[in-house]
Amino acid sequence: MNRFRHQLPKTRRNYSGFTLLEVMIAMIVFVLVAGVLQRVTAGVTDQYRWLELKTLASWIAENKMVELRAQDGLPPAKEMKEELDYSLFRWQILSKVSRTEDIYMNRVELVISQLDTPDGEPLQVLVYDGFVGLH
Repeated sequence: MNRFRHQLPKTRRNYSGFTLLEVMIAMIVFVLVAGVLQRVTAGVTDQYRWLELKTLASWIAENKMVELRAQDGLPPAKEMKEELDYSLFRWQILSKVSRTEDIYMNRVELVISQLDTPDGEPLQVLVYDGFVGLH
């Protein structure tokens, strides 16, 4: 019975390395992970940039409010526009001073915009409301 059995030669090949299918699967996984990391990194970078602009704009607004409060008397009820360079950026401050029911206090609205944007249009970064009173 054993004499009819055909025996295959017992050769064993030692393969080293990866098959083409394994390499392709690894490349697909790498590309997917790299794409996700790129999107996450871009999002974090955008958030960091926006946070930087908001921080600078709030400093500009606080400085403007200090200037208005340091004046003698109430600031006049009017709208003013001024530009300034602050921390490598060009900014616009739109100040809107309006009267309140209290004759010793005026309302101040500051709109802070970045002027040197890539598209050339001002980018409104912060709207700051406050009050200035006689002391």
